[in-house]
Amino acid sequence: FNPSNLHFVTTLPKPHFLGTDIASITESSRLFSNVTDAKYPDTIALTFDPNNQWLSCVYNDHSLYVWDVKDPKKVGKVYSALYHSSCVWNIEVYPEVKDSNQSCLPPNTFITCSSDNTIRLWNTESSLGASFHRNILSNVRLSSG
Repeated sequence: FNPSNLHFVTTLPKPHFLGTDIASITESSRLFSNVTDAKYPDTIALTFDPNNQWLSCVYNDHSLYVWDVKDPKKVGKVYSALYHSSCVWNIEVYPEVKDSNQSCLPPNTFITCSSDNTIRLWNTESSLGASFHRNILSNVRLSSG
């Protein structure tokens, strides 16, 4: 809705559905596919960037999506991040290995575990190489290819 006159503008795409196995989504087409009886997280906060025409949404499952709303008929995802849904118990930095061929993970990787029963791998590098790729739902997470 337009904040000045409350006229309808557009409907945003739904984020991932609750219970999504985020590690299994490797194609963006699967992100927005319809699932029978799916439930979606509620939006709990919004902010609008007038320069870029981006709408940032925080959802009640601790996820964050940034939507490009320049063209209300063609809203697109700019960024998304899914964090732990409960408290983090531990964080460990993956050690750098002198011989990169011996390393299981790329440099600048850290690992978190949470009471939400997940272990997540995070990486701060913009380029991960051919062996790893960014998770489609969360730009800061990675998975093996």
